[in-house]
Amino acid sequence: MSLRETAAPALPALAGLMDSNNSSLALRAMLATLGTGRDAVPCLMKGLTNQFADVRNEAANYLTGEWGAQFPEQQRQAIPFIVKLLDDPDESVRLNATNELKTLAPPQLSQGSRTVRKPDASSHRQVR
Repeated sequence: MSLRETAAPALPALAGLMDSNNSSLALRAMLATLGTGRDAVPCLMKGLTNQFADVRNEAANYLTGEWGAQFPEQQRQAIPFIVKLLDDPDESVRLNATNELKTLAPPQLSQGSRTVRKPDASSHRQVR
């Protein structure tokens, strides 16, 4: 039995911890799922909509980076969710999503282009 198989039962508890009001705990719970391989993808997808910007950023980084490249179908499925991050209230998340999408699959994204909106006073929201 591999680590992936033995760790899989912890996924529901880790997914629940991602809903924590503590940014560090939510991020660590999401990162702890990575050892389960493909089974971690739903937790990373959930991370894209987390209340904390650092969790959203890391979820996008893992899904679009080398880790996500192991699972090309799941990576492709993440693209629409990462595109939604282009409208995130946090500027760093918007910029990260822009950069991740540029490196991920330019041909897949050529069907429509988006630009990151510039922050204005009404778009600032503190994320804790």
